[in-house]
Amino acid sequence: MANDYGIVTSAWGKKDDELHLSEGVISIKIQGDTEFKNPGYCGDITFSNANDYKKFDYGIPKRTIASKKIKQTGTLKFKIFQVESNKIAFGSGAYIDNATVTDSTRAIFRSKDIQPLECSILIQSDTNDGRALDLYIRKGIITPESTELLFNSDDWNGLEINVDVVPDEAPLETNFSWPLLNAVETTGTATTATSEITVVSATGVSVGDYVYDSTGYLGEVTEIDSLDITIDETLDHAIDALTAVKFIDPDVINEDDIAFVQEKKIPS
Repeated sequence: MANDYGIVTSAWGKKDDELHLSEGVISIKIQGDTEFKNPGYCGDITFSNANDYKKFDYGIPKRTIASKKIKQTGTLKFKIFQVESNKIAFGSGAYIDNATVTDSTRAIFRSKDIQPLECSILIQSDTNDGRALDLYIRKGIITPESTELLFNSDDWNGLEINVDVVPDEAPLETNFSWPLLNAVETTGTATTATSEITVVSATGVSVGDYVYDSTGYLGEVTEIDSLDITIDETLDHAIDALTAVKFIDPDVINEDDIAFVQEKKIPS
């Protein structure tokens, strides 16, 4: 009998190839950047996803009548062992000053309250047989609980990074190339200052879908006429032939909006 989670158990059993002991490689894209960067030597990488449930118990002895998830919390913790001012600022919320002191960079700890730093994170690793087992975090918020730097110690400095993993309401805008459940991908063509996109295939596209290309959000679908898609926004750039465009129903974005582990399948 199928379950609501899509879990398949037919191939379960003891398999040495599925053992996992790997040096995870972290890549980070900070808000405002367009590329993922590796911060260097990292360790103690731990991702956790916790669910809180509110239960209704009744009777003597009490038994659970109903249970509903009321909160979901994701966290990522790791250490960066290459210590320099920009990494200190990334993990602590400090501000980088390159101008005040000649030939020096300062990471300034301050009392001013600003918006937390947002980022996307990719952690790449391998199973025992060399298959990729990667963790994609769509949106993380840096939440420095404390910053400790070792001075006069016989151990290497490790800057602890704390990340709250939160839902991404626009995952195709944040990372267009990442896969998204229920998204319809095709290619399209359009000219600047129009509201019509001609696609190679409109199968699966519906009125009300949001449409994106690699530049971000383009608009909401208002009309479909064969392969011509009309949106409620005027395009500020042309879409060249065979350019990837993706459509998603905004009501189902929450089915794939936090993080995912992607495992390369075993060859059949």
